[in-house]
Amino acid sequence: MEDFPLRLFDVSGFPRPQQAREWAPALIQVHDVADMMIWLASAAIPILLIGCARRRALRIPWAFGLFAALIIGCGFTRVLDLAGSSVAKNRSAVTLKPAVAFVSWATLLALIPFALRGPALRGSEELQREIDERVRAEEALRKTTDDLTRSNEQLQQLAEDLAEMAAAKHQAYQDLERKEGQLVQSEKLSALGQMVAGIAHEINNPLAFVTNNVAVLGRDIDQVLDLVRLYREADAVLADHDPALLARIRERADAIDLDFTLEGVRRLINRSDEGLQRIRQIVKDLREFARLDESDLAEADLNAGIRSTASLMFSRANERRVELDLDLEPVPPVTCRPRQINQVVLILLTNALDACPDGGTITLRTRAGADGVTIHVIDTGQGIDPSVRGRIFDPFFTTKPVGKGMGLGLSIGYSIVQEHGGRIDVESALGRGSHFTVHLPYRPETPGPSTMPWVDHVPQLVGNPS
Repeated sequence: MEDFPLRLFDVSGFPRPQQAREWAPALIQVHDVADMMIWLASAAIPILLIGCARRRALRIPWAFGLFAALIIGCGFTRVLDLAGSSVAKNRSAVTLKPAVAFVSWATLLALIPFALRGPALRGSEELQREIDERVRAEEALRKTTDDLTRSNEQLQQLAEDLAEMAAAKHQAYQDLERKEGQLVQSEKLSALGQMVAGIAHEINNPLAFVTNNVAVLGRDIDQVLDLVRLYREADAVLADHDPALLARIRERADAIDLDFTLEGVRRLINRSDEGLQRIRQIVKDLREFARLDESDLAEADLNAGIRSTASLMFSRANERRVELDLDLEPVPPVTCRPRQINQVVLILLTNALDACPDGGTITLRTRAGADGVTIHVIDTGQGIDPSVRGRIFDPFFTTKPVGKGMGLGLSIGYSIVQEHGGRIDVESALGRGSHFTVHLPYRPETPGPSTMPWVDHVPQLVGNPS
């Protein structure tokens, strides 16, 4: 047993090649053909396996089993071939060679159909698996895209919500400022109304008895003048009875310039009465302007209110060398809050005066229409810059120097007109003046509250006058 490995490689008992060919020539041919077939199959099978693997056409493991059997068979035949060509005399080796050749060609023939298949003829399961993977990948990509789209939409919506919140916050802040300004202005107007009422009351009381006293004084002066005339008619009688007394009277009359004094007294009485009537008219205009007793809607004569308002501005207009021209046609009564309409006229008139620092003309005009009354305030002043014309009705907007105005006048005026169901239009050109038109219906359809609500819309502006 110890020399068994060596005996495996002992070839002394094998016949020589020449004897083998003589003994079994047919087996030798089988041996050669089998070698040729094994060599061809061994060269072709790896190529086919590589091609099948790259094409993914190999779906079953039996081809690898056949190839493994081929490799093992080839190994055994090579071990037997170590003795040379005398292996032909060994029947087991000669029998093994055809079997190995058969396995090699069976493997080759089994692989050829798979190697010849194109990509379009791949196995249905592999192809379906690949399709499924691609479909899943596309679905995952589509889902990811949809998620990104939804996220983008959510981000856009969030940005819009934030922008709306910021705008709402800014609007609320502006509304707060406006209401604060409205409250301040309302308090000022209330204080002004109370002051006007107090002044009117305090002036009316002394004015009444001063007017009465001047009237009595004028009556008494007239009687005294009549008496003096009678005394003068008695000069001839006095000259006959007491010339010395007459001389003293005439001397005294010359000293005081009696004729001039008598004429001056009457003139002073008349001028005092005119001044008192002027004071009475001013008080009346103040009360008419304030209209503290008419806070509710009532029918009013707009012309009367415009006259009283204009009379309050005559002195200021004269100081600025501005002529106030009243062109007031008869108009039907208008249902309104008279005090507020007077305030609108005062605001427009004040702005017109401010626009005429070097003098000019301001025309106040009223006209009756089919559906209401229009009030025109026309000045020949500086005009409005087109770049700011759209903002003149905004609260707190002003072109006046700091401390000269809060920028609430036109805004309040516009609010008053709007609550009466009317509108304000403006035409203006630099250097040519401005023309404000207030349209008021005879009777507002839905009268607004008397709180002068703030508005966020700029009224329609008409183009420059031609």
